[in-house]
Amino acid sequence: PPCGASPWTHLLTLPGNDCADAGVSPDKLADAREQAEREIARRIANHPIPGKVRRFLTDYWAGLLVREHVKHGALSAEYLNAMATVDTLLWSLEPKPEAQDRDRLVQALPELLRTLDQGVERIGMPPEERNELVAELAACHADVVCGMASGPRAAEQPPAQGMVEGDTPDTRQALEVQTLLERAIKRANVHTYKTAQNQPGFKG
Repeated sequence: PPCGASPWTHLLTLPGNDCADAGVSPDKLADAREQAEREIARRIANHPIPGKVRRFLTDYWAGLLVREHVKHGALSAEYLNAMATVDTLLWSLEPKPEAQDRDRLVQALPELLRTLDQGVERIGMPPEERNELVAELAACHADVVCGMASGPRAAEQPPAQGMVEGDTPDTRQALEVQTLLERAIKRANVHTYKTAQNQPGFKG
């Protein structure tokens, strides 16, 4: 992509893309991009989220929002669902002092991860960056389930000694979260391997 452009920008004009095939005008595409970037910026302004998550939203999920806006409209279920996923993701990273909120997070994670996985598949997020994102979310969500503050520092630092080894409801939930996310990483790795198999010169 051109210097300064988001990684997803060039995907919108490639042959075979929904937006390119529909013959979308540059003005309509620019309006959709402006709205997507504005809505995401407004939502993350007051959330101390990790850098990888911030970049994912601004560099990749914004592209999905643009596609849904252009293809279905800003009031469509597809666009509103994609935007709701942003809200759910940001909520999932907020500290949750109350046990009932942590329970809600554990229950919401499978659907959230499934939605994110489907979205990044559509927008073409590179597998290595997808794996990094999943690992980042695993660290953040494990901290939240354990009652720790989430955010850039919490995600970059290892858990306190004994935090995961103790047998308490919160740490058991944290292990469940880690298991869910580890499975997501494995699925992404399998997808990467299958993609490589289709490339000329693949030797396994």
